[in-house]
Amino acid sequence: SNVRNPPFSGLTGVFEIRTFTVDADLIDSDANVTGVTITPGPLSSASVTFANSTDGAPSVLTFGFTTRNEIPADGRVTVAVPSRFTLSSVTLAVTSPGTFGTAAQSSTTNATHTFYSLTRNGTAAAVISGTQTFALTLSTPKNPGVSGDSGDFAASTALN
Repeated sequence: SNVRNPPFSGLTGVFEIRTFTVDADLIDSDANVTGVTITPGPLSSASVTFANSTDGAPSVLTFGFTTRNEIPADGRVTVAVPSRFTLSSVTLAVTSPGTFGTAAQSSTTNATHTFYSLTRNGTAAAVISGTQTFALTLSTPKNPGVSGDSGDFAASTALN
């Protein structure tokens, strides 16, 4: 009891199990016990707000969420924007917490979403503690040209 899981998801690594006599003589040993997978913690209070929700208009999207676990100095934050949005020359920025530090922006696209990531480069706080509230802004996307459901958005944090 009173064991706390690691603050990051993924495989823990191998464990070692040994048994001993009362005189500390080794009886049995296995130094290669398969590790367990720690599952990612959920983001809470996730939201997306639009500065301008008129169809076809340029806007600023603000993503908000609260983390459960720490983000390491080289960690990554990613948001997913539905493919219905026109995204050219957009900028993703962390507006809070202020300890995020300098980050490199990258993006990838699949059939349904464009994923924008900010990867920390370790110049600020070594670790951003868990339960931080984040606000990220995605500047100058163009709203879909037709009113209606915008599609699903997503946000995640990860080790780099």
